[in-house]
Amino acid sequence: MKMGLKLWIIITGETRSQHTCSCCAKTLWWQTPDEALGDSIRFAAQVMTFGNWEDVQTTRAVLGDALFKQTLREAPAGVFDPALWHYWHHVFGVEPVPELPRRTLGSLSDPSYPGARWLDTALQNVIPAQAARAL
Repeated sequence: MKMGLKLWIIITGETRSQHTCSCCAKTLWWQTPDEALGDSIRFAAQVMTFGNWEDVQTTRAVLGDALFKQTLREAPAGVFDPALWHYWHHVFGVEPVPELPRRTLGSLSDPSYPGARWLDTALQNVIPAQAARAL
């Protein structure tokens, strides 16, 4: 069960610490702290990849190793590089190390895929135009 960090803070009565806000700004700079804390798996993955030693140790102390292990099982594609992927699996004794999660191109027929409309337009307009020029 995923429990967002924001929910964890509400349940435990913890207030958002300066550390948490600093980690959000450093590791999920494109999101507000509320957005970043809404997905604990993504937050932990970003800290594991972009956080410094203090960020990692404090986040592990606050959220626990269980979340970090869950993050490795449910890692978002494109966050970890091969070296860190192997490092974190070895830290938690997970052998053999599985393949890195890969990004997949969503189905053009799936309207929830954010690029579906753009890709659909490109395939209908650009590719036929290039094919016609080749003839």
